[in-house]
Amino acid sequence: MLYGYSEYGTILFVPTVLESFIKYQQRQINDSEAGGYLFGRQFNDQIVIEIATEPDNTDIRSRFFILRNKLKANKIFSKFRQITKGELFLAGEWHTHPEEKPIPSQHDMDESLKSFQHNYYPLNFMSVVIIGNSAISDAWIGVQDGKRLYKLNRVGEKIWKC
Repeated sequence: MLYGYSEYGTILFVPTVLESFIKYQQRQINDSEAGGYLFGRQFNDQIVIEIATEPDNTDIRSRFFILRNKLKANKIFSKFRQITKGELFLAGEWHTHPEEKPIPSQHDMDESLKSFQHNYYPLNFMSVVIIGNSAISDAWIGVQDGKRLYKLNRVGEKIWKC
């Protein structure tokens, strides 16, 4: 999926990232919220999101809530930076909602702002992805720039088969 960000260019999600999103959709009544971090690379005016981390067994999860283990997350950040010699950077966060067409809650808006303020996002914004329980194309994709959280428009279809 390809999304346009007028201040920058485009954000592309590779198939393995989409597969991770689909794997954790909350389709059953007892499915807990899932989430993780997004890592990507920059190619001219495009960000390619190549990795979506998966929930850790030490995360606290319920139907409507996830609290990620920050210590484990910091280890993951360091690992990806080291493995890719700094090419792969923290690009954002993702989580699920148990609804067909997800929209950010006030909690999501507050937490994305806190995350943006407390982590290093080299492009001066972070991607925010909320996955619902219907088609992955109905996901809410947005950007937090430190001022507000706003939705991006999809500008392209899937270009790979998942």
